[in-house]
Amino acid sequence: MSKINNRKKEEQEILKQMEEAMKDDAKDSDSLDKEVEEDKHSKLDYFSGLDNNYHCPNCNHVLNSRHDVCPKCGYRGYVPMKPKETRFIKFILFGILLAIFILYMIFRTA
Repeated sequence: MSKINNRKKEEQEILKQMEEAMKDDAKDSDSLDKEVEEDKHSKLDYFSGLDNNYHCPNCNHVLNSRHDVCPKCGYRGYVPMKPKETRFIKFILFGILLAIFILYMIFRTA
């Protein structure tokens, strides 16, 4: 009888350990999922220009303007433009170059 009881106790301990391990794994995966989601959103905000602020390239602190000095680390260097602003400038320059080319083609033949 004692062997059977010892075996049942061992089985119960093993089951408890397995349940605890599964709970720990679930907690780890949840925290990892949250970290990945937060990282994805922060990268999307930074690279897609969804937010209205700029970020310091040195410490990633939020800046109101590209020309501001970072209050956290004192960075004074180059802060890149947002992709949205870059696309707008490219669009304007393309329109100007296209207009110049069309005018050149019209007056060249005249």
